[in-house]
Amino acid sequence: MKPFYRPIIKDAWTITRKNVFLWPLALFASVLGTIGTFQVLFDLLSNNAVSVFASTDFITSSFVGWNEAFGLLSISTFTISDIPAFLGLLAIFIVIFGVAVLVISSEGALIYGIKQVLVGKRASFLVSFRAGYDRFWELFFIYMVFKLLSLIIAALLITPLIYLVLSAAPLSRLLISIGVYMIIIPFVIILDLVRRYALMYIMLDEYQTPRLRTFVARMFDAVKKAWLLFKTNWIISLETSVLLLVTTAIWFTLVVLLLIPVITILFIFFGAVVSFSPTAFDLFSLTALITISLVFIMCLSMYTTFQMALWTGVFTHIAEKSHLSKIHRSLAHLPFLHKKIL
Repeated sequence: MKPFYRPIIKDAWTITRKNVFLWPLALFASVLGTIGTFQVLFDLLSNNAVSVFASTDFITSSFVGWNEAFGLLSISTFTISDIPAFLGLLAIFIVIFGVAVLVISSEGALIYGIKQVLVGKRASFLVSFRAGYDRFWELFFIYMVFKLLSLIIAALLITPLIYLVLSAAPLSRLLISIGVYMIIIPFVIILDLVRRYALMYIMLDEYQTPRLRTFVARMFDAVKKAWLLFKTNWIISLETSVLLLVTTAIWFTLVVLLLIPVITILFIFFGAVVSFSPTAFDLFSLTALITISLVFIMCLSMYTTFQMALWTGVFTHIAEKSHLSKIHRSLAHLPFLHKKIL
């Protein structure tokens, strides 16, 4: 059987390495969450589930924060002397909304740019960003709808379970915590994967249903198709998520192992210099801060580009025709077990 993931991973790495114009888009898109599908699972170590879902990323935390701010304004007394403060608040809101437009449009632009590169077409930063900007409202509503679903799940399911954990006896708290975590995982992963596929249906015209002209019709059609795609290919989707998680762990380990000796040598060198010139410490601090920041930004941009390229590759393969998952292909060598399990 032909391998499924190997060529997709190879193409994703080639796209990441050769198309630097995607890195700024990836950097802005990473504000929506660095780890992707598993982002919120790590945040669930917090005791307040609703606050976790409300503060997982910049867009959601800003939306919740401004909703609370406008709620306070509606019950506050307003005088003429408060006009400068109100205008300042309005200016901050406009800036944050502009950042939200930049971030969400960049995620759509990243999908569009990667797809253009995959099919061998010319792509650029401005063309890709314009494509994402033109679909901003559809991307925004898709994003907020799935975040709203996450908040509803947090309110109806997760919060009561966490309170149950906190009120349990110390000996049984660990077992209940594991149970709660295993209940949360499917909901979080399914919502994120369906949202991811819906964004791709919005951005990639060749997968859209023709003759759908209204905004609402296109949005709901994308969500419906995304759900059907996930339901048909749920094993491949979960395998890709796990593959990205393992890749992230390996990448982080390699970066740390490479940086430790370099940082050690630099500290020894500059320690020797500082003993002769105290002002060298300030120069070292500034240089180290700038260097570490640039390296972090580059690594984050490359990782986000690779992650989106991998998902876009998987999406284009499973949306065009059916594919067997790695589990199916592995169990095909064991016919008896294959029939029993699948």
